[in-house]
Amino acid sequence: MDPISHVAFGRALVALDGRRALGAGAVTACVLGSLAPDVDAVLMPYGWDTYLRVHQGGTHSLMGSAACAALTAAAVRLRRRQGSYPALWLAAWAGALGHLLLDVISGGDVRFLWPAGPAVTLPLFAMADAWLAGVLALGLVALAFGRNPARAGIAILMAVTVLGGVKAMLFSRTPLVQDSPADPVLIRRAEATWGSLTRWTIYETRAETVSAYGVNALKGEVTPLVRLPRDLSDPLALRSQELETVRNLRATHDVTFATVTLAGPDRAEVLWSDLRYCRPTSASTVACALWFGGEFDPAADAFSASVVRLGGFVQRRRVR
Repeated sequence: MDPISHVAFGRALVALDGRRALGAGAVTACVLGSLAPDVDAVLMPYGWDTYLRVHQGGTHSLMGSAACAALTAAAVRLRRRQGSYPALWLAAWAGALGHLLLDVISGGDVRFLWPAGPAVTLPLFAMADAWLAGVLALGLVALAFGRNPARAGIAILMAVTVLGGVKAMLFSRTPLVQDSPADPVLIRRAEATWGSLTRWTIYETRAETVSAYGVNALKGEVTPLVRLPRDLSDPLALRSQELETVRNLRATHDVTFATVTLAGPDRAEVLWSDLRYCRPTSASTVACALWFGGEFDPAADAFSASVVRLGGFVQRRRVR
């Protein structure tokens, strides 16, 4: 979820402490705690693939969020020199747990019990979804101008719960393309459409293809969007699975496919992506914001570099 929504949700949570039992600095600790799990963004410059792999666990887990809260509380206590450290830690952890909750309901994979345990997701809202952000923004206005913060905080959380319940009911009604025994669906994922209460994009992974289709849960409509070959049997695609960039992608993503292209007379490029990072340009082609793979040197019969492409920006690392 986006930082503004995280801050607004954290502010609503700490508003429940209407009698200020948590003491001075609790509001600051909770709001900063609601942002703290995203400290793993420091890994982005090193490698976007590494960041995405760590992002599912680490700071985005019960243990990691508690550690983030401890550091946040220490920083607030050091800066303000007032308030009880245990109370500040509790406020910061409430904000951090609120962060994990928003990530889960916005379709993010969160491993609460990291380093063990499965990833949990519930795709009710899109990233920076207009409906959820609107409710939280109105809540901030109520907190800023209202006379009873605790009552405003309760109202905000109730509104988010009701909106989430409506979305969950609609999501449970999303129609599915009928499976084929000859070509069964291995993975099925969903993402909410930004700004819509009733629409989702459903992604499916089969042995040889990945596909996406739009659904309208209210009308029961299904619209095919794109279907791509996974190209996993290509010899270079098979060899590329040893690359760190590809291993990191496949460890955390499951609607994956590969492409092999000639990047020059003496260089080939093997790139992988997840269909959720891609925009259909036709029924059989896509434009992807993120690619992970490597550059292959036919003369040396080896990969010369690992590559991550983020739009027009390229991260390149030597192959270890």
